[in-house]
Amino acid sequence: MVMVFLLLTFQLWGQERQTVMLAEGDSVTLNANSEHAISYQWFRDGEPISGVETSSLVVREAGSYTVIGLGRFCDSDMSDAVEVILTDQSGPKQVDMMIRNHADRQAVLIGQTISYQVTTTNKSTETATQVTVKISLPEGVKYEQITGAYLGEATYNPTLHELIWVIERMEPEQSESFTFTVVAEEEGQADQLAVVSSLEEDLNRTDNQALARVEIVALRIPNAFSPNGDGINDTFEIIGLEFLQNADVGIYNASGNEVYRNKNYQNDWDAAGLPSAVYFYILEITYQNGTTQVLRGPVTVFK
Repeated sequence: MVMVFLLLTFQLWGQERQTVMLAEGDSVTLNANSEHAISYQWFRDGEPISGVETSSLVVREAGSYTVIGLGRFCDSDMSDAVEVILTDQSGPKQVDMMIRNHADRQAVLIGQTISYQVTTTNKSTETATQVTVKISLPEGVKYEQITGAYLGEATYNPTLHELIWVIERMEPEQSESFTFTVVAEEEGQADQLAVVSSLEEDLNRTDNQALARVEIVALRIPNAFSPNGDGINDTFEIIGLEFLQNADVGIYNASGNEVYRNKNYQNDWDAAGLPSAVYFYILEITYQNGTTQVLRGPVTVFK
């Protein structure tokens, strides 16, 4: 507790106003000293403070405080003022922003759509401001569109191949989500990184970024296989078949006769009972989005 003495005086000219900086929640004691006073009247911003007649006053609020000493025959002049100013000494606010980053699938074929959902949460007890999520898209995808409603503003920068999502204010424990789609264009591993930040210092930076990994696969149809029982290349195996909704396979010999048919192919044709020869396939595939495509070509069987 801070102690401040007010010297009551009849001569106020030339006196400097006293200033006390007080942190919120703390208090300061103002003490008046008048030789012949039998009681005191305190004032805050010129208004009398009731209930206090002693020479001491405990102050917890900002304001301009003065006092008069009340005597038996006369009263003192008003004292010089003590200016009490409340200051925030708690330091800069700190928050704890967390981000989650999810793709709707772990692997896709070239040409298929990937949907990402990015969720950020303010895990702290303080309000976070200018929350910014930077989403860096992988090279192997093409940005398509934002889907659904979201809080704040989002922009796509084609030069940097990234999305910037900004939320002006997030209250404690508030979570917000942002969903968008891309199209897979190049075979390989596609890593999409999302990073969250705010104007406030973050208490835990270990959860400020999250990676969503998707494998982009090219559909490959073999032009030859050798069903000899060695466990290597024993069937007509279509790479990427598991990412299709359905595959209807028909196999024909050189004369155009159908020698094999499976309307829900599972990579299991081993040319059983057929000689080594060049055959021809007609493959009708159905993608996950319902679109279809017909592919044709030769396949050589070596036995």
